[in-house]
Amino acid sequence: MSNRSMSFIPISVLLSSFSASIAQENPWQVILCSGDTLTACRLDSLHYNVLTCTCDTGMFLVSVDSIAGLVQHKEGNFSKGALIGSLAGAVAGAVISAGTYQPSPFHIIGQGGATVMGGIAGASVGFFLGGIIGSSSSGSEFDLRGKGLKVKLLIIQRLLAQRNDGRNGASDFERPSAK
Repeated sequence: MSNRSMSFIPISVLLSSFSASIAQENPWQVILCSGDTLTACRLDSLHYNVLTCTCDTGMFLVSVDSIAGLVQHKEGNFSKGALIGSLAGAVAGAVISAGTYQPSPFHIIGQGGATVMGGIAGASVGFFLGGIIGSSSSGSEFDLRGKGLKVKLLIIQRLLAQRNDGRNGASDFERPSAK
């Protein structure tokens, strides 16, 4: 195995570990019309008009009519964004440098050196941009007060489908018939 292919092994390990950590779900807060709040919940499934949630205090079956709101906070992470930005910037910088290199009598370093320097410059820019983007906090909030049952069901069905990352979510819940 050449030295060149060996350098890609640590990068692939880093990328796979980050994709696994990014795939983790952010918990929801389920706010009920009674004023109670279920915290640190995962929205599991929907069967007709009953939502199954696994929360920090146990599993709950919640009537969709009794839900006043859903809130999900996604906290940012500077280091994760900076590392992903660095990796992406290094690759982009190296590829651009290698592709645009023009030999000249004034160059002190060859194409390999220019590629390395481009990778370092790209990683530096990616570190700061990725860190800034990664540290921004975001989330989702759905105010369901005053919404009819059909609208609440549609919102929850879409949230469950998004959680399934494009898989057919029909097995996770049954769609209510339009009456």
